[in-house]
Amino acid sequence: MNYQNLRLRLFTKFCSFRHDLIDDKYLVVKVPGAIHEFIARKVNHLIETQLITIKETSNEPTKRLIQDIEQLASRRIQLYDSNNHREPDGQFLIKGSYFPGVVLEMAYSEDFISLRTKAEDLIVDSGGHTQLVIGLETGNNKSYKISAWRPDFIRLENEDAVKMKAIIEQDQIRNSDGRLKPESMIFQLQDFGSNLATTYPDADLTKVITLQYHELAAYLTKAEEFDVQRPPLPNLRRSREPPNQQNN
Repeated sequence: MNYQNLRLRLFTKFCSFRHDLIDDKYLVVKVPGAIHEFIARKVNHLIETQLITIKETSNEPTKRLIQDIEQLASRRIQLYDSNNHREPDGQFLIKGSYFPGVVLEMAYSEDFISLRTKAEDLIVDSGGHTQLVIGLETGNNKSYKISAWRPDFIRLENEDAVKMKAIIEQDQIRNSDGRLKPESMIFQLQDFGSNLATTYPDADLTKVITLQYHELAAYLTKAEEFDVQRPPLPNLRRSREPPNQQNN
């Protein structure tokens, strides 16, 4: 078997798992643990719930906008850099758009540089269509941190360009002693897509989504209760029927 065929078989096999592809060289397979999955699901749900609440008290253009927002979990995003694609832990997409406006990325047992690189790829290599990347970091100690980034459109050598800028980086939600910080992270409806003022005239794009630190900390505390080791193998014989008997 030649190298190209072997590469294709391996790539096809691993692509059935959640993964990121970086520079067409590095296939990073994502195997989320209980804490990772629990927090991502809860935070995505928290954002969805607040969108529903906003919709109930908003004007018709704002309601139409919110109706057009979907949470698509780990859908694969092919970036403009054709050698990169990402499968984030959460993403909110406007109907008719390819790139999500708001993205959630979790980092458990990853370093901050890796998390920041993911955010930069999503923002810069989407051409700035991704408006907000929220990063949550958990680790083996009690610390729990939040970061957030958005695009910054600039002129560079007489050309329009986009780079990433930080809103917050590694702000402590809970420190290593378990103490909580009584703050929150706030973003707006306008962060869910680009050019929304044109697409949804008269929608109130200043409506606010709030991630209270105490709520995020509660999710982590609950998630830790599910992060348990597999019990020892019991002293019990395991017996299986042969496949031909199961079909009878």
